[in-house]
Amino acid sequence: MPLNLQALKRLTGLYEVIEEQAAIALRKKMLEANNARQAVERQTDVIRTAGSELRQALMLSDQEKAALVTAESEYAVLAREAMEEIVAEREIQSSLARTKFLEQRIKLEQIKRLHEDVRAELAVEQGRRQQAMADDRFLALKAIRRQANRLEIEK
Repeated sequence: MPLNLQALKRLTGLYEVIEEQAAIALRKKMLEANNARQAVERQTDVIRTAGSELRQALMLSDQEKAALVTAESEYAVLAREAMEEIVAEREIQSSLARTKFLEQRIKLEQIKRLHEDVRAELAVEQGRRQQAMADDRFLALKAIRRQANRLEIEK
């Protein structure tokens, strides 16, 4: 069953759109994972800063400041742990999106290859038809000349 070149062209366009959607989803998931990693880094910075402020408060015997910094540090540790779980989940989602994107890319490349193969096959068939027509014309002219020569000889 010969494939319709126009249908293949439309199918290729459809696969290009699907691949673009997968690429957008991948970029979104990667951005979400990156944002979560940055949030973890911010909480780590808060913990580091709180440790420094706690040492200063203890050196100055400022109990109120020490208690506030300790609470801040404990909150930052809890927030970082929660964000690390979110990072892990978003990295899994990003990996799944990457896999889906690569699958779509492969499908697009396959359909493009099929399109090009069909186009090349059609070009070869067209060349064969043209050659067959040229051969038929040549043989017809040759037959006409032979017949004309026979008629001249008979005269």
